[in-house]
Amino acid sequence: MIISKGIKMKNINSLNEFSNDIDRNRSYSYYDIYGFVLAIDYEVNSTFFREYKRFLKKEKPNKINLYIKKANKKLPITLPKDNKGILIPFNGNTVYFENGVWSDWLLYTIEPIIEWEDKCFLHCGAVEKDGNAYLFPAKSGVGKTSLATYLISRGYNYLADDWLIIGNKKAYPFFKTFHIYDYNLKDKKLAKKALGFKRLYYRNLIRIMDFFAFVLRHRFVKIAVERFKPVFSVDVEDMFPGKLGRISKIKRVFLLETNNKSDEISLEKINASEIVTKMKYVWLNEANHFYRNYFEYAYDNGAVEKIEKRTEKDRKIMLDCFSEAEIYRLYIPKHINPEKTYEKIRGLLQ
Repeated sequence: MIISKGIKMKNINSLNEFSNDIDRNRSYSYYDIYGFVLAIDYEVNSTFFREYKRFLKKEKPNKINLYIKKANKKLPITLPKDNKGILIPFNGNTVYFENGVWSDWLLYTIEPIIEWEDKCFLHCGAVEKDGNAYLFPAKSGVGKTSLATYLISRGYNYLADDWLIIGNKKAYPFFKTFHIYDYNLKDKKLAKKALGFKRLYYRNLIRIMDFFAFVLRHRFVKIAVERFKPVFSVDVEDMFPGKLGRISKIKRVFLLETNNKSDEISLEKINASEIVTKMKYVWLNEANHFYRNYFEYAYDNGAVEKIEKRTEKDRKIMLDCFSEAEIYRLYIPKHINPEKTYEKIRGLLQ
């Protein structure tokens, strides 16, 4: 999904021009995500609190890595379904937003800015047991959420279903809202747990939307259907009460890939470089909103060294994290019952 449009950033080489458009008396909330600290303007803080509340700091930290501030002027980057703009600090530490900006997309857009010297994001499902972390990296829609949810029902603790933070051979929980997409509703147990009887209504609604997209067969109709499909959010503590995991040593990693040629589940050992290479492209795809804007900026203003070197830095962090773990590729048929996947790898989850 392309979520940026109307980008014109030519000749924006600094953010100083916005200094007179900021209300310096505004209040901020502070979130410390394993050493990366954000200061969030109160106007958009409700969304950030919903997602980052477990990282909230009561006192102002000594160092702020990223500010999210309101600017009283028109800004160049327009978000989808929104005519309000933002400005991303490719060469600075302050994101500016217009009054009334859609805060969910603001958070989604700025999240790739969060980074560390010794940690990185990994797109995966993950569970923990007895201090050991089991990771299931994959691209979207393969089944990492369903598998992680099923494993929790078998006594494991939740670490992630979308993004995990890894570094120093450890998995760091990134507890946020549990997001449920249309393809997750095909997992009946997951849908029932998250939505109750509402799942029946939404499942039929999504079927109708898919039917219209199939019958009309126009790419703009398909784009519209995908954009307006409902996404459900549930707090992880409500989904998994008493089952939230802790910082854990990475023990085994299973690269999940869809097997379209067979109904059988297959498992094979691979080396870490195969996962790392694939996850680099998953990261770029998932963060396309950020990089799309960065490429426009770099074309007009030149490359930013820190951003250019990010994927290589993250690659080295991932290789180090996986250096002592067992690595597997797990081919699974589409829409496979996660119980069958569990039975295949049960002996490795100990």
